[in-house]
Amino acid sequence: MRRWLLSASALLASCFSPTYSECPFACARSSSCPEGYSCDPARALCCRRASPADGRGERLAHDLASERGDLLDAKLDAAAEGAPLRELVASFDTDAEWATGQLTRTQGKAGLLQLTLPAASSKRGPKTVAEADSGKPWYHLSGGNPVFDPTVLAQGTPVISDLSYGQLSKTLVLTHFGFALAGGALVDGVLLEVPRAQSGSANQIKDELIQLVVNGARAGADKKSGSYWTQATATAAYGGSADRWGLALDPASVNATGFGCALRVRSTYSGDASAWIKGTPQLTVHVTDGTGEWSSPLLQLGPGAKSWDSLESQQDAGVACGVGAILFDLLDEPGQVLVAGLVPGAVIDLSTQTAPALRLRVRLRTASKSCLPTVDLIRVYQRR
Repeated sequence: MRRWLLSASALLASCFSPTYSECPFACARSSSCPEGYSCDPARALCCRRASPADGRGERLAHDLASERGDLLDAKLDAAAEGAPLRELVASFDTDAEWATGQLTRTQGKAGLLQLTLPAASSKRGPKTVAEADSGKPWYHLSGGNPVFDPTVLAQGTPVISDLSYGQLSKTLVLTHFGFALAGGALVDGVLLEVPRAQSGSANQIKDELIQLVVNGARAGADKKSGSYWTQATATAAYGGSADRWGLALDPASVNATGFGCALRVRSTYSGDASAWIKGTPQLTVHVTDGTGEWSSPLLQLGPGAKSWDSLESQQDAGVACGVGAILFDLLDEPGQVLVAGLVPGAVIDLSTQTAPALRLRVRLRTASKSCLPTVDLIRVYQRR
C-alpha cells in the first residue's frame, strides 16, 4: 500500500511539476532513496535511476546540466545589471602618456610624473655705484681732469684709484642690478665679472675685498684673488654657476634693489700705482626652475557616458619637498579653471562637473634640487 502511494505521488508530480518528475524525494528525509532512485548530492534529491534501454539516464544528465547552465546565466545577468557605472576614461600611468617639458617621466621608475629642473641664467650691470669705507677715492677723467663721480661706472666709463704703497681704495658698492627671477627659482650660483687693469709695471695692485651685497649689506664669502691685476685689460671672474658665496640666496633677495657686489683694492708697489676698472662689472645669477606645470590632453566623455565620475591620483611617497603638496587643477576645454588646488592621494568626486570635455593641470614645486616631487598615477573615470 505504501509503495502504491509513493508511485501515485510520483505520477502526480510528473503531471504538475515536470522539473522534479525524475527527482521527487529529498535525500535528507530518508536515509536511503526508494528502490529505483539514487541520491543526487548536488540537489539533495532522490532521482530515478534509469536503465540504459530507456535513455532516461542521458535525459536526466542533460536536464541537470541545463538547469545548472541556466543558473549560471542568471547569475551573470544579475552581475551585469548591478555592475558599477564607473568606467575608465584615461590613465596617465605609462611611459607614453606623460608630456615632455617642465614635467616628465623619470628614468628611474616607469609611469612616474616628475618635476624636471631646467637651468637658466641672467646677466646684468648695476644702476647705482657708491663708495664706502675710508681710503683713496675712485674717479674718472673728464677733459683731462680728475672728477670724483664713481656713478659713471654704471654707464661703463672707466674709473681709477691712484694708490701709494700699502694704500687701500675706497670700497665700490654696486647695486640695483634689476634681476627679475621667478618666485619658484632655485639660485644655484652667482658670477661676478670685472674688466680691469693696472698702470705702470707689473705686480702693483691686488684685490682687497670681493663680496656680494644682500639687502644693502656686504655678506657671504670674500672671493678676493691672490693674483695681481694685469697691465693689459682683462676680465676677472669671481664665483661661478654653482657658487652661492656661502649664502642661502632666494629670488626675493636677488631681485631686491639692495642686491649687488662690493670691491676694494690695495697697492703693494713701493711707488705710485693706479687701479683701473675699464667697464661696468657684471653679475650673472644662475638659477634652476623649481616649479613645473603639466596639462593632460583633452578628455572627453566616451560613447554612452552620462557624466564624469571621479579623479584618482597618487603622490610618490607623499613627497612635498618643503613647499607644500602637489596640486591639481581641473580645466574646461577653453582653459577656464573649474576646480583648483586638488591634492593627490584621494578619490575626487567629479560628478558635479557638467563640461563635456576636461583637462587636468598638475603643478609641482621644489625647494631643493635634491628633492624632486613626483606623481605616480592619474586616472579619470566617467559614468555610463
